[in-house]
Formats: sequence, structure tokens, C-alpha cells
Amino acid sequence: MRSIQFGGRTRARLSGCMFMVIAAVAVSGHPGRALAQSGVCGPQTLRGLYIFSASGYNIVGGVPQPATIVEFLDFEGDGTMSVPTGTLSFNGNVNQAVVFRGVYTLERSLQGSGQLGTGCRGTLTLLPGVGFDLYTDRTGTQVWLIRTAPGAVFQGTVTKLSN
Repeated sequence: MRSIQFGGRTRARLSGCMFMVIAAVAVSGHPGRALAQSGVCGPQTLRGLYIFSASGYNIVGGVPQPATIVEFLDFEGDGTMSVPTGTLSFNGNVNQAVVFRGVYTLERSLQGSGQLGTGCRGTLTLLPGVGFDLYTDRTGTQVWLIRTAPGAVFQGTVTKLSN
């Protein structure tokens, strides 16, 4: 019997034969997943359900107004994503059960010396146009976002929950 682990926890015990069948399907069954495991930066690096938590300020008329957000992000691995639910608070006005669609890009990042880095960088745009720069490791398990709109000082982290 072999154990399969997801997220560091044992999920199932399988016989050796069954384990080999599942492993073969897992490696060859989805090309995006195989690329993500190989450390290639691209849309396939982000795939699955994540949680996004961020805070900062929107500058309105020169006055900083606090903003916070907690939401789920569902990355499809093909450059599209959705926000199935979340809660936003802008200057104390709370909006629950928000839903968005979006698009993202991802490519290798460069270190200051010009050498290829160990991470990826890209953009994320929530439609109709809220933009972020994003940075992640090559496994796509931890992501950092910063809003790119003038008048916004807003950054947060995205953590992978499941595939």
C-alpha cells in the first residue's frame, strides 16, 4: 500500500499497482499540470482555488480612504480566472458576495543582474479593468499582488488552497 499526499496531508492509501496507474494519469493527463511541476512560468503555473487577502488605501481628493478585501480566486491554468465570492470594504462600506471574472499573464522574472530568477511575474486584470502586477514562485503556491491604478496604494497575498 502507498499513500498519496496532497498539500502535505495523506489523503488515500492505494496498492502499488493502483498508485502507478494514478501517477501515470496525473503526469500525462494534463499538460498544464506537468509544465507547472517542471517550474516553467506561464498561465498553467496558477491553477486551482486560492484565497486573496489585501489591504491599503484609495486616494480620493487627496484623502486616503482605507480598503480591504478577502476573496477566493479560481485560476483555470489558461490565463482566465474568476472570483466566486469575496468581501470588500472601501472606506467602511462593506460589499459581500462579490463576483468577478478576470484574465492574467505570467512569465519568468529577471533578477537585477539579468540572470533568470526563481520566480514568475505577470499581470492580473479583474474585468471591467482593475489591474494588478503579480509575482509568484515557479510552483504557483504563493502569489503577491499590487494594484497598479493611480491613486491606489493596495497590496496583498494569494495562497493556494487546492488544485
